[in-house]
Amino acid sequence: QLLRAEGLASKMLPESLGPGDMAAIVSFAGRNSGLTSDQAALQEAIRKLTVQPIHHHAEHTCPDIDYYQADLIINKHNMQAYDAAIRDTLTCGQMDPSEAKFIADQLMRNAAQQSLSVGESDVQVSLSTVRDFVRRVAALPGERTLILISPGFLTVTAEGMTEKSEILDLAARSNVTINALDVRGLYSTEMEGGAMGTASSRDLQTGARQEYHRATMNLSEDVMAELAEGTGGTFVHNSNDLEGGFKKLTEAPEFVYLLEMSIDGVRADGTFHPLRVTVDRSGAVVKARRGYFAPAPAKREKGKKKRG
Repeated sequence: QLLRAEGLASKMLPESLGPGDMAAIVSFAGRNSGLTSDQAALQEAIRKLTVQPIHHHAEHTCPDIDYYQADLIINKHNMQAYDAAIRDTLTCGQMDPSEAKFIADQLMRNAAQQSLSVGESDVQVSLSTVRDFVRRVAALPGERTLILISPGFLTVTAEGMTEKSEILDLAARSNVTINALDVRGLYSTEMEGGAMGTASSRDLQTGARQEYHRATMNLSEDVMAELAEGTGGTFVHNSNDLEGGFKKLTEAPEFVYLLEMSIDGVRADGTFHPLRVTVDRSGAVVKARRGYFAPAPAKREKGKKKRG
């Protein structure tokens, strides 16, 4: 995917920048070309891009529980996800279900907690990096567009959804448009044979592992879709015409409106509040954020009394 993105960016960059335009090549790994109009410097920055995973889920472990399933088990107490993970643990560990249920439970919970921790760290770094990009772009003069090229990542926890909502707030206030390209192109949500290694025959028959894998693949692009739609940008996904998609990303939206609403009467209950924006005009395509996350107030530590 990296080679594909590098080739695309190298080809499209000269066509995308006008005489007075400036750009910067930055990566989640920390590389930054600096803001420049020098095509040679930008091309060199593209060639130096490398994959440097900061927090990566270890696959083919026993049991192999991904971030999405781990969140269902630990945070959402989903019994279907729990039972599937227990069956996987008993199968890959070659344990007797009648004798090793407690051991399987402990192994599964440890694996789920580790996967959840790794996933949350990855999302936190990814979103904080996007927030930093938006903040830096906001300080620049003229028309400002951030182009996000990524295979996507999940935001399934309250912390991730809150961070995403705050990024949208910052981009809206700063008049920054975020365009996004899913570099996976046209992809399949079906699991490959090697990814089914630890799944029990029952789970393969019922499709439990397939369901979690499919959800992970689909939800991974949601954050990019929301960042683009919520800032008036364009999201290109599920298409192998990445060159045509990249051309769309360099085009600014025709009209951008900043709409404000009061949330004084909204209860801060830690839930997602959907929004829908419509216009009384036929033929118009409206792109707007799907909603916002109202974080619950922080709990006071026990033993501390309220002053007053």
